[in-house]
Amino acid sequence: MNYYKIYTMKHFTSFLWLLFSLLFLASCVSNQDKTDAKQKKQGQTTEVKKLAKAETTKPAVADETPAANKPSPEKVGPIENKPVPAPPGYSVYGPRKVPGSSGRPLIIFLDPHANGKIPVALYQNLAEEHGFLLIGSNEIRSGMSGREVIASFDSLFQMAKRDYPVDENRIYLMGFSGGARVALAFAEAYPEIKAVIASGAGIQAGVKAPKPTFSFLGMAGNEDFNMIEIINTDRSLKRQGFERAMIIFDGDHNWPPVAAAEEAFQWLDLVAMKEKPMPGGPTKIKAAEEWYLQKANSLKNEGRIFDSYEVAERGLTVLDGLTDLSSLRTLAGEIRKNPVYKEQLSEMVKTMQQEMGLQNNYMQAFTGEDMEWWAAELEKLNDPGTKQSEQLMKKRLLAFLGVMAYMISDRAVNEKDVEGSEKYLEIYRTLEPTNPEHAYLEAKRRMMMNEQSSALAYLRLAVVFGFVDKARLFNEPAFIPIHDNPEFIGLLE
Repeated sequence: MNYYKIYTMKHFTSFLWLLFSLLFLASCVSNQDKTDAKQKKQGQTTEVKKLAKAETTKPAVADETPAANKPSPEKVGPIENKPVPAPPGYSVYGPRKVPGSSGRPLIIFLDPHANGKIPVALYQNLAEEHGFLLIGSNEIRSGMSGREVIASFDSLFQMAKRDYPVDENRIYLMGFSGGARVALAFAEAYPEIKAVIASGAGIQAGVKAPKPTFSFLGMAGNEDFNMIEIINTDRSLKRQGFERAMIIFDGDHNWPPVAAAEEAFQWLDLVAMKEKPMPGGPTKIKAAEEWYLQKANSLKNEGRIFDSYEVAERGLTVLDGLTDLSSLRTLAGEIRKNPVYKEQLSEMVKTMQQEMGLQNNYMQAFTGEDMEWWAAELEKLNDPGTKQSEQLMKKRLLAFLGVMAYMISDRAVNEKDVEGSEKYLEIYRTLEPTNPEHAYLEAKRRMMMNEQSSALAYLRLAVVFGFVDKARLFNEPAFIPIHDNPEFIGLLE
């Protein structure tokens, strides 16, 4: 599909441009330095290890000169960052196309901070096991214009089909946070995209649901502030007649862990087999049925009756029409009759209603309440409580408040609201004391107050807290007056 055709498509004006003009705003405002640190702690390395077939390539943007339209790949070992301002355009796990090579299922990853290398590294073993090709965009990020996002994606999409052995009947998108929203938008625009895996974000309230031209798998951690949005998206798409499923895993707002992603890869295979048989299909179907039975029974034995039923129900839905499901159907029926199932379901509904009400209250409190009120409220949220559902809700609310504090503080600083930004940043610091983002924003605030020494001090603090985005630092207009300052130049050296 040609980029310029996409750009003029009618539904882009009503759907894509709405999303891209606010690209990732509602779910990707958390600091990437903090996210990267968390991923490293969890073992989610930012380099792809043992990749003899790996490549790092800079794809052309659609409005560049024709000579630049064909990227020239650079063979590498581990996938690494290149110096600012020219990071690699994409990361790949899989072979190049050669004459006679058979097509592979393709997953294109969209990360809100242009860290496509992270999911490529994280899921490389799953790709090897299932025979997938993985490509992650290292260009598309928060803050890009709609035109830039569409051009970059189309260039990447066309390059993948041209240069790699892609099964064009099995092209999928997987996005995290705001990348998930963009993936949903592109799935509407590209008929070749057969499924979307949306992690950490879905369809926002007020946005019209797409037509069921692709399959959908929603994923979120049970500590993710966007978990309710994923649940609501799943319900909405079920009403629209989608082939869909939802996985709530143990974790926070992040790329899903490998254990959860394993089911996602399996799910893609099973959905594809509903359309067309594949080699080894019966074996894969049998293995999937056994996996769902084992997983459901394991959760049942842990006392997680509601979660156990959700797993069994997912298995029944995705395996429907592929095999006899008597055993799985019997297990699901037994679980649903368990009185604890109704108790846990009721508790979850009650918690979700309470959470949505508190979110609304907190939004108003940013402007209406003082620091004494916030200190008392945060003390309540940091008290985990006795019920697991309450503990998880409080973690989601704290994460939600961190995101809102960033958004409101950032807006106030950009609007040069000196007094308002002072209050919001104080709340932000109280919520997340070691997040480098509030120190970075305070540095911008100090610059608009002509306090350059204080600004540099807060930038040093941001670096101590983990800030590493050199391109963002040097491209920030607020810091232009100190670009020649040796201390500023040396901040990230």
